[in-house]
Amino acid sequence: MEAHLYPPDKSTSPVDDAKGYYNAQWTQAQKPTLEQTVSLSRHRGLGDEAFRWFKVDKGQPTVVGQVTVRLRNTVIAVSYSEYAESKNETDSREQTCLTKATDVAREVLAGIS
Repeated sequence: MEAHLYPPDKSTSPVDDAKGYYNAQWTQAQKPTLEQTVSLSRHRGLGDEAFRWFKVDKGQPTVVGQVTVRLRNTVIAVSYSEYAESKNETDSREQTCLTKATDVAREVLAGIS
């Protein structure tokens, strides 16, 4: 898990700072270099805005479900990975990885709300 908080005393617009960081993460996910994207989509009902990204690490038998969420002036990224040696294993793990990462993101958001 990774979290970025933009405090009001450090910026004139911490929410805009968080939006900028979130948008940079979304842009980076659309042009991965070390991963192969299996799915990438915006996700409603989590924070102010969120996206879910399922990817395969290039050169590694690892799949990763990542959820990135912005809530006001905070951006949170939660990743959950599993070992997957074949395409069949990759396909079968997508929902599990994304669900687990989403569940943790919900817990984190509940703790900061």
